[in-house]
Amino acid sequence: MLTKMRENMALVMWILVVAFVATIIFSWGMGGFKGKIKPGIVASIEGRNITMEYFENLIQNAYAAKQNETGEPLTEDQIKEIRQTVWDELLRNTLMDEEIRRLKIPVTDSEVAYAVRNSPPDFIRKHEAFQTDGKFDMSKYQQFLSDPSAARDLMMIESSYRQSMKSQKLIDRIIGTVRISDDEVWEKYLNQNQKIKVSYVLFGLNSVPRDTLAFPDNELRDYYFSHVQDFKDPEKRNLEYVSFSTTPTREDTTSTLDLANEIMDRAREGEDFAKLAAEYSKDKANAENGGDLGFFTRGRMVKEFEDAAFSAKVGELVGPVTTRFGYHIIKVTDRKIENGEEQVRASHILLTVEAGSETTESARKNAFQFAEEAKNGDFRELATVYGVEVNQTDFFPNTGYVPRLGKLQSLCDFAFLQPLGRTSDAYFVRDAYYVFRITDVQNERVKSFDEVKDNISNILSEQQRLETLDKEAQAFGSQIQRPDDFERIAREDSLEIKEVTTPFVFDDYVPGIGRQKAFNGAALRLKEPGDISEPVKLSRGYSVIKLLEKTPVDTTDFNAKKNEIGQQLLMQKRNEAYQAWLTELKDKAKIRDYRYLYYHDF
Repeated sequence: MLTKMRENMALVMWILVVAFVATIIFSWGMGGFKGKIKPGIVASIEGRNITMEYFENLIQNAYAAKQNETGEPLTEDQIKEIRQTVWDELLRNTLMDEEIRRLKIPVTDSEVAYAVRNSPPDFIRKHEAFQTDGKFDMSKYQQFLSDPSAARDLMMIESSYRQSMKSQKLIDRIIGTVRISDDEVWEKYLNQNQKIKVSYVLFGLNSVPRDTLAFPDNELRDYYFSHVQDFKDPEKRNLEYVSFSTTPTREDTTSTLDLANEIMDRAREGEDFAKLAAEYSKDKANAENGGDLGFFTRGRMVKEFEDAAFSAKVGELVGPVTTRFGYHIIKVTDRKIENGEEQVRASHILLTVEAGSETTESARKNAFQFAEEAKNGDFRELATVYGVEVNQTDFFPNTGYVPRLGKLQSLCDFAFLQPLGRTSDAYFVRDAYYVFRITDVQNERVKSFDEVKDNISNILSEQQRLETLDKEAQAFGSQIQRPDDFERIAREDSLEIKEVTTPFVFDDYVPGIGRQKAFNGAALRLKEPGDISEPVKLSRGYSVIKLLEKTPVDTTDFNAKKNEIGQQLLMQKRNEAYQAWLTELKDKAKIRDYRYLYYHDF
């Protein structure tokens, strides 16, 4: 068992990390909430209801761990990423636990005891209490295991191992049939190391003019009815919305300018410019250096800043200078001529105009109050009362993207899980609070023939052009009897021969072709210089390839790397098998995700 765990460590490392969390979830985080969704439920996975309280506890623990690791406050993006990671792990662990129960996968007490005694987890190995001279000391760990006061900690470790070992046994069933052959290992080595040079003739779509003749209506209809599944239009929804802006007001601008003048006065009175920059400047990239921008020439800065800096004397303070970035207080520290060009060295303090707390709080309060009143009132009448404009998103599918607002999965979840007419809570997006109402639903449908007629015509036109290119490529290739014919016939037919002068391997980008496996694979299958391929179908045309040079394969190097490549390939195929199984498991599972009711920014 332990040997298998070590062999697949890269695949299951996350199990060891989150297994104890999963055990807790199954013990009390989701117990007793079966059936109808109740308030305070953030999700339902295969009938297991997950409480918002517990989910938030998991997130807070993850926040604390990340902050402890970095030693710095978390950014908004990091917070969102952590929430998503916690959700992904919770979903995965829950589904795997259901499979373990269904398959009745056992783990004996003796297996757990052996693993705990002989293979302590990573967090134990790294704890200073179990180390001597910075290295894990097994004797200290054994002493800990025999200490009666450690019973509670030991139970936690055993619980973690029991769950992770069950998960490992399940994974072993999934990946146990994965095998690799010697031929696969050899092919992988060739793809990574076999380098070639080629020349080629490209028969591209751009070389064939579009057919201006219209296709007969019956031909278009035949294509439509034989490809009707391609013209399915998913369910779409339309939202109307109001927004309460948090953009800076005139008062906010005045307040920022007042602060800039105050800092300017303090600097003139002798306060340390570098300390003022570190405390106040919004140019964080330079604030730690006292706002120092180094030497710069004309044309490197925005005009207003540049004019002020080059007009000042060394040691002079200038400002506040207004640019599109905000207000600058500038101190010129040096000046020189280099290569006949004047250069200035300056430090600055940048104050950006931002919405004040009153502006932000007013927008937030109005948005939340509007959302509450709109749930039992008329959305548009309220908009008139609040003096805000009603806008429309236009119809959009459930892809996680909302027109004009960008990626906002939580809003998509609201739009597609709530009924027509429902009003949302307030959402904060970039620089405003928004409140939405579902105004219209366009059910899943098949687009009509008239809607896609032009599209079908384009498809048939491209097919026709590709058929023409195929014939041209076949005609060119059929005339080649000897290697020299490649160049001669190309000249006679006024075809351009392109040569790839830099040797490339299977996964490389090829100039003029791109990264196309069909081309690279066909080129690598050519054995001797002068060999010429059959026409190769590409994404937008055809190509005929001539091999110019092929580096010999170093069999000694292959034999030295064979086992390593084999292990990498085996791990890759095992991961692919596991991910495919997990994806299928998720697709079949009954998952009800209500996070949008609690989090509006994922």
